[in-house]
Amino acid sequence: MSGHTSDSVAQRFADEWNKGNLEGAIALFDDNYVDHNPAPGQKPGKAGLRESLEMFITAFPDLKLEHAHVVMEGDRVADHGIARGTHRGNFLGIAPTGKPIEVSYTDIYRVKNGKITEAWHIEDIPAVMQQIGAMPDPTKVH
Repeated sequence: MSGHTSDSVAQRFADEWNKGNLEGAIALFDDNYVDHNPAPGQKPGKAGLRESLEMFITAFPDLKLEHAHVVMEGDRVADHGIARGTHRGNFLGIAPTGKPIEVSYTDIYRVKNGKITEAWHIEDIPAVMQQIGAMPDPTKVH
């Protein structure tokens, strides 16, 4: 994988995810991967990454990532986009609702030798919870 630029690693992650290829997506991460924003109780490294990604795939099997902005500087790449899917599986204890979601995300990756070694990420989980009806939308509360 060496010879690829950092931004292509971010694009390849989205491509593998959008094809439903979890193994291909996980292969882009270094064996010593560090997640600087793990979910509560998430295991470290690739094991934690796998569990987190599997949770999203189970809950939103048709989830697709669409890049809006990709910015590179040195060994870092920032990727901001929109994820869209349908709530068809358990998500954080919420049974499937069949409701569509559209949520923004931002990932910052550190890339070395064509692999993602570190990640800082933000997903708008409250927006997901609002869209599946598990949490009130404060803009619609009177």
